[in-house]
Amino acid sequence: MRDQPLTRLAFVSLIAVVMASCGQRGPTAAESFQAYPIATPTPTATVHPLDATKQADDERIERELATAAALPSPVVYPTLRPAPSPQPIVTEISTDCDSLYDGLIRETNCWRTGENNLFMFVVVGADPQNLAQGKLDMYTANLNGTDTSPVSEYLTPTQSGTITITSVIPPLVYTETEDGTRFVFNLDTRTWEDPPPYP
Repeated sequence: MRDQPLTRLAFVSLIAVVMASCGQRGPTAAESFQAYPIATPTPTATVHPLDATKQADDERIERELATAAALPSPVVYPTLRPAPSPQPIVTEISTDCDSLYDGLIRETNCWRTGENNLFMFVVVGADPQNLAQGKLDMYTANLNGTDTSPVSEYLTPTQSGTITITSVIPPLVYTETEDGTRFVFNLDTRTWEDPPPYP
């Protein structure tokens, strides 16, 4: 029974709180609306259809650019070109010799031939220091002229003047001077034939 005074005290306190709160009034409905106002929708502006389409396109392009920027860069492989087919090497006597060793001979004409992308040039004429001395120069070069051999020089057996190639029947190169002197050079032995077996 000792707990009765505490119980009574708690009951009295509760009644005092209830009575005190009964004297206050709560908010009215109008006051409730003012405390929590309801937002009214703002009027939507009307967009022209062409402007809407342009805006949609711009947004799509932005999305695509962002997507492309996020992706890793694609690996670009070089285009493989077919190897060029080797040009045929023309065998001919020519006055357009394009000698890679200008100044070594005063040329009249030349003969060129070749195989496996390697040219052989036989250039004839005279020694630039002594025009009475006939001369034949030989060298080889690859197809684009980047790799050439040293020049091999062969003087005619007699000083009969400048020589000109008249015909070539490999391995023999037939030459003749202005006064009709004939010389035959053997490409295999790299010597002048004596006596010259002229056809």
